Amino acid sequence: MNSQSFRFSKNPILFWFVSLPGYVWMVTSGQTKRTYHTFSVPELFRTLFAPWKRDEVSTSNMSLGDKFRVMVGNMAGRFVAAIIRFITIFIGFGLTALVFLFGILVLTLVVVFPILVVLMFLLGVS
Repeated sequence: MNSQSFRFSKNPILFWFVSLPGYVWMVTSGQTKRTYHTFSVPELFRTLFAPWKRDEVSTSNMSLGDKFRVMVGNMAGRFVAAIIRFITIFIGFGLTALVFLFGILVLTLVVVFPILVVLMFLLGVS
């Protein structure tokens, strides 16, 4: 089901317990995927120890001391890039989990709310 094919049912029970949970689940999964790919988590894992923005100095035609200094600088750049990528991956996973949990909460409320209304009405009458 996509948002274009979502239709209101004439039967309110069918709508509330079949159509609406399916739609809420579709929106939840879409938003979860969107959040996951907004942070480019697969790309960050793939390039975890790559240089930051290809910022690497060439060591051709340098003395041994300069080559060592450049190599240490390149490794420091990779280390800083890896730390930034780890933090971004962590934040991406955290926000993806929050979006998913919020969607599950909304789905649970959609299913439980009508039952609670009927139970409150029955308890209020008796």
